[in-house]
Amino acid sequence: MLIDDNESNLFPLEMMLSALYSIKSTSFLFPMEAVEAFKRRLQKKCCSRVYKLVLTDISMPEMDGYQVGRMIKAYQDFWFEGFKKTFTLRSTKTKKKCPVVAVTAYTHSSVFQIAS
Repeated sequence: MLIDDNESNLFPLEMMLSALYSIKSTSFLFPMEAVEAFKRRLQKKCCSRVYKLVLTDISMPEMDGYQVGRMIKAYQDFWFEGFKKTFTLRSTKTKKKCPVVAVTAYTHSSVFQIAS
């Protein structure tokens, strides 16, 4: 899952994941829409890893990447609690949570000066 408010940032990420790793991604321009999609898929599936990875922009006007991560983590925690009550502890050991990674396209000119 890719989340960024700027479509020009999503395209290179999609292409890189597809070309280098053969990973099909789902992209969202609006963070709340992405969180709701994550929640819906979590409710429909029998496993919390409905997405293998969430890459979210840190700086977005509606909701920042930290808030997105906290909401997704809260939904997963809630789902796991219900899962643990329904199934045995042995079966929950195999269930893993989806990692949320915050990224940014923001660069400072001094970074390029140091790198070059």
